[in-house]
Amino acid sequence: MEKWLRVSLLLSIFGVLKEFRPTEPFITEFLTNPPLNFTKETVTYEIYPIGVYSNMLELIIVFLVTDYFRYQPVIVTCAISGLIVYLILTFGKSLIWMQSTQIFYGLFLAGDIAYYSYIYAKVDKEHFQEVTSHTRSAYLIGRTISGVTSQVCVTFNLLTYYQMNFLTIGGLSLAVLWSLSLPKVEHSFYFHRKEKEEAEVEDNPTIIGHSSSSIIGRDDVTTDANRFSDVIKTMGNDIKYTLSSQKIIFPLIWSVVATSCYYQVLSFVQLLWHHIAKSNSEDQDLWNGAVETTYTLLGAVGTLSASKIRLNWEKYGNLICGISIFAMAVMLFLMSQTRILWIAYATLITFNIIYQVTITFVK
Repeated sequence: MEKWLRVSLLLSIFGVLKEFRPTEPFITEFLTNPPLNFTKETVTYEIYPIGVYSNMLELIIVFLVTDYFRYQPVIVTCAISGLIVYLILTFGKSLIWMQSTQIFYGLFLAGDIAYYSYIYAKVDKEHFQEVTSHTRSAYLIGRTISGVTSQVCVTFNLLTYYQMNFLTIGGLSLAVLWSLSLPKVEHSFYFHRKEKEEAEVEDNPTIIGHSSSSIIGRDDVTTDANRFSDVIKTMGNDIKYTLSSQKIIFPLIWSVVATSCYYQVLSFVQLLWHHIAKSNSEDQDLWNGAVETTYTLLGAVGTLSASKIRLNWEKYGNLICGISIFAMAVMLFLMSQTRILWIAYATLITFNIIYQVTITFVK
């Protein structure tokens, strides 16, 4: 087996394992039912917000640490963080323990930076398209298996919300062990650059914005970690290049705003479903796992379809971003006003598809 394919396979298997979290589609139900029995208000105002805002800070930290430690140690650390989350959920009882899970969960999600960028620092540029396909497919497979498993367990009363934690712990434990098998990366974008790349950057600073792709796939000897002042200078040049390019800055702003909204919605939407189900005269069966499977699959189909479309982004980019944001806002409004669970499910699925398709064009 070729080296790049072996690395891609190792990372993809890790991706499947880390996404196998059957508890997650019903995490609100787990928190508001025995043995924890937290109120909806406590979950809404005292637990979930900690995860959302801590993740914002952890994303910045993980980005810098990932580059310095060259990916693999960060992937291992974040996998351990995910395992800690569900160990605390299983054995912790107090509010402070539940709040602490949100900090670890934010770190776990931030680890996707290392997961999705690791492969580009480890394999040759000619294989980027293939390994990107592998990692995205791994995400799809893991989320699908997780969603189907959780829905089957709930629908047929095979396991309680609490007992599904042990399936999640099993999957994340395997993910931690598997992450240890990932090969280490010799170089990175800022702290461990290559000699030839350093010379090119000094001679022509305008290539900074595209330096990530040019670093990878060469056989130059890797230097020791750059001086901190050099790293800051390089980052500053990257930021300057980005802010000076309209082709980059507007899609970047859209990506930041839309992605922030997207993860905010995913973080709190289960509370809405819980509220709607409890507000009806009779408690409704929840299909959260099926919905997660559906929006994952349809989002993947939409992403794949969008990747085949050749679009003049300079001409239509701003229009597409504007339409997509408006459409997402409409879905959120309908979702917030309905008292019919299936409409809430459908609007979330549509919201997800719009985001996934547009982010494909933006990237």
